[in-house]
Amino acid sequence: MNDSEHPRNKIHSASKRSIKGHHLVLQPMLHSPISGYCDHCTGAIWSVVQTWYECQDCGYSCHYKCLSSVVRECAHVVATERGTYEFDICPEEGLSTQQYHCAECNAALPLSK
Repeated sequence: MNDSEHPRNKIHSASKRSIKGHHLVLQPMLHSPISGYCDHCTGAIWSVVQTWYECQDCGYSCHYKCLSSVVRECAHVVATERGTYEFDICPEEGLSTQQYHCAECNAALPLSK
């Protein structure tokens, strides 16, 4: 590990980070191979060999390598700041209105395999 910013590096200890309202906490290396899936890249989190973080508030999980790419705001922060209920059944726009792109990152959505 040549990355001086890596949280497992003894020189730089970053066990807690705050990104997009998430209160991310460094998770321990576990003996079970898979701890779950990264909410950013959807890849498996191999807790035996990979460093990962989890939000204390909403449970958002991501690899250390995906931290700089997090675009989703913490759902807990959004819910507490809004303070009101959404009465519309489906307030979001449909995919055709979004021209078949992701509402968060604007990536094109594939329509076939």
